[in-house]
Amino acid sequence: MTDFRRQPGRGFQVGNPNPPMSPPPAERITPRSGRSAASVGSSGRSASPYIRRSEPHRPIVGQQPQSTQSIQPQPAPSPAQQQAYDPYARVSRPQPQPAPQPQPYRSTPTPSRDTYAVPVQQPVPQSQPQPAATPVDDFADDALPSGLDDDSFYGFDDDDQPPQPTPGPQRGSLLGNDSVSPLFADDAPKGRTIGSQKKSPRYNTGRPHRGRRRWLWWLSGVGLLILLIIVAGYWWYHQNLQPVDRTDTTAKAITIDDGATLKTVAATLKEQGLIRDTRAFDIYTRLSGSRNQLHAGVCQFSPSQSLPEIATKLSQGCHDNRVVTFLPGGTVVDSRYKPQGQDATTALKRAGYSEESIKAALAKTYNSPLFADKPAGTSLEGYIFGDTYSVPANQGPEAALKAAFAHMYEQIQSNGLVDKFAAQKLNLYQAITLASIIQREMGCGGASQDCYQIQRQIAQVFYKRLRENKVLGSDVTFIYGADVAGVSPNVNLDSPYNTRIKPGLPPGPIATPGLGALKAVADPAPGNYEFFLAGDDGNVYFANTEAEHQANIKQHCKKLCSEL
Repeated sequence: MTDFRRQPGRGFQVGNPNPPMSPPPAERITPRSGRSAASVGSSGRSASPYIRRSEPHRPIVGQQPQSTQSIQPQPAPSPAQQQAYDPYARVSRPQPQPAPQPQPYRSTPTPSRDTYAVPVQQPVPQSQPQPAATPVDDFADDALPSGLDDDSFYGFDDDDQPPQPTPGPQRGSLLGNDSVSPLFADDAPKGRTIGSQKKSPRYNTGRPHRGRRRWLWWLSGVGLLILLIIVAGYWWYHQNLQPVDRTDTTAKAITIDDGATLKTVAATLKEQGLIRDTRAFDIYTRLSGSRNQLHAGVCQFSPSQSLPEIATKLSQGCHDNRVVTFLPGGTVVDSRYKPQGQDATTALKRAGYSEESIKAALAKTYNSPLFADKPAGTSLEGYIFGDTYSVPANQGPEAALKAAFAHMYEQIQSNGLVDKFAAQKLNLYQAITLASIIQREMGCGGASQDCYQIQRQIAQVFYKRLRENKVLGSDVTFIYGADVAGVSPNVNLDSPYNTRIKPGLPPGPIATPGLGALKAVADPAPGNYEFFLAGDDGNVYFANTEAEHQANIKQHCKKLCSEL
């Protein structure tokens, strides 16, 4: 059975407590100063201050080792020592022995073998045999302090606790076993093992840096997100400062009432298509300081103007004229049958006039040479000449209407149309009525033929029918009559405006004629046509007989004629 004995300066010994001294190691390193003459090779030189000598544990078989000093073997233990040896008994603390004094090595040349020299066996210092230990009671010193208890030196008995496992090798340790070198005992980490889950502070210095890097990454991500938001916001703000349409120069009037707020003004600008976004308008006025500098008045803006230009003009105050555009062929109010937004009421609203002021202006009676033949009580239908007018902003819609009346009479007078109407046996009121029908029949809005010549040819057809006392047969007249009556259009509608069943001219104009229609009435084209037809392709087809007219209907009027 194996016995673990601790010897002074040697640790635990296995087996015999007093084994013979083991021979010296195979190789010994001695200083250059203590080498002998045989330690130098055949070349007579050495490569380092230390020289290795091969010292085998036994001589070569068949050859006696040659040495000036023989190696004395240790005597075997006596029978009394063998009887006194008990592997389970404790031995008394041995007295420290003086260290053996090293003796100089002496060697003699050895005969060489085939290709190499046989190393010389060096003498081993003799060690004194250890006396047999007498078993003592191990239980008597259990109460002694740990420094005096022999258990701390020799081991432990049955009542003592087994030794705790020695910590494993440290990370970065130079030793191959689990012990810590006494040279680095103070620097060795406490409680650090290979299998430990808790890392030593010596090797855990990177964790604070790792946490710091994590915070840096988080802060960098937040900063990048904020930067992206700022860039996107700037791009959105810059885009909304641009004009809505750089190519659209149509002027639109905006009325700024007293006490109007910036929010209502921005909503009006957005509704009129003059700015892109109300929030961008609010931000710009706040940054530029023009938020509280709005002035009452009427301003003319176009979609080609940028938001800063509009805001600057609003803050400086608008003293512009109102621009009103009446279209040829338009009516006083929009058609219920086919609303087109080409009426005078809509045009005045676009100029910034209120609906109440527009109704009051249309109901008034005006004094003008243009109304010399106009029956009393009739509307202003046909007298609002189509053109663009600029009137003072501080005046009402009556100024725009008066400008239209004056311009129409000027065109009639400058072209000598009154005398030409009289040559056709028509007064001014009748000529305007016939010109309004021609304007609605042929408004020149997509025709490939010459508009004025077609209008002259249509006037020739109407004059022939009037001379023959026939109905004009114009569909646009009963459609207007249905709008006036507030009913759906019908060919058989009982209305004085239905020229399908009523001969002669209607009671009054049905639209605002243009200058071309007025000239066509004053100077109709030569010909003998009695029928005409507006085809699906926008062209007008004339015929002399009913059969030709029906053929034109079947061939050129499949869609428009089916809607009536």
